[in-house]
Amino acid sequence: MPIKKSYSEITVPLQKMTFTPDVPSSALGQNEYNEGENVETDVRGIRSVLGEEEILGTVPGIPTYITGGYRNSNAVAGVDDPEHKFWFIVATDAGNWYANNGVTGWLDITPVAATGFIKTGYSQAINITDSWNGTIPIFNDTFNAPFFWPDESGTPKLVLYKNNIPPKEISTITVGTGTCTITIDTTAPNTAYTVAPYAAGDKILITNINNFFNGIYTVVSSTTTQIVYTAVPGAAYPGGAIGTVSAAYTWNYNPNWQSLTAGFVRLYSTPNVGNILVAGNLTVVPQRNLTCATNTGSAVLPCVAATSDLVGANVIGPGIPTGSTVLTVSAGVSITINQNATATSAGVNPSNAICSLI
Repeated sequence: MPIKKSYSEITVPLQKMTFTPDVPSSALGQNEYNEGENVETDVRGIRSVLGEEEILGTVPGIPTYITGGYRNSNAVAGVDDPEHKFWFIVATDAGNWYANNGVTGWLDITPVAATGFIKTGYSQAINITDSWNGTIPIFNDTFNAPFFWPDESGTPKLVLYKNNIPPKEISTITVGTGTCTITIDTTAPNTAYTVAPYAAGDKILITNINNFFNGIYTVVSSTTTQIVYTAVPGAAYPGGAIGTVSAAYTWNYNPNWQSLTAGFVRLYSTPNVGNILVAGNLTVVPQRNLTCATNTGSAVLPCVAATSDLVGANVIGPGIPTGSTVLTVSAGVSITINQNATATSAGVNPSNAICSLI
């Protein structure tokens, strides 16, 4: 038999109830309430509505930009997940970038610092633009070359387009365990790189060898004459000094420009040509040559033409160690590089070396 309740229920239609938030619960009438969940009110009464559920955790930082779009879910999860293909992407005013599809948490996808990504200048006032090419978003922040988030397996970082890295002929490729090493052909008229061109995480393109070696690969490390990259080609290098290596994604092709940045990017689609990425409000920093007096054993190079915008520039020249960059500038007086300058070339006068900023 049914159990009789020890109290009598009073049912009041929502339409006849009133919201009185400042009255204590003990003083409320049977058609009044001072707290509610999953309800909304208007002049006609109170209605039951669906509730809310938090789908994203707190962003690790102060957001200054947000976008979102559909991607292949196996880019991170490793398996097909058709219910979580929409990704939110956020940039913070500290220059960090994060992505979240509702199940992964906030993934740090900030470009690898060693690839040249600049965070200085990020703020709430930064002008970031984006264009989605299918499942791949392309971003521009006005400080760096444009960058994109590749839709590939693993947990990829944002990838910067490269500024002014010339293609090089290949002398040989040594196949190792999980990696390969490219040796650059320096036989005249070919030359080595002036500075180490790629950092770990950069992408390179190998062409004109064969199907075992041609393709896009991820860099492990590089010097002025060698590039180590991740690959298992399945065959030996055919020899004959064949093949070319270049940056997989190049932005600045002009050898007379130190850097090139844009104010915005837009993607246009045309039926006959396809997708065209257009950049506007371009800013060019030209290559510059300075006459510096190098002092053996010193990182300070007297330079009357030094200006504050040289900080971070790469420096090459007789007596300047490979990989030198400008740390600080005393305008009109000197530049300080990150390594001690030494006149190592035969016949070089260390008191009058030419320092090229690249």
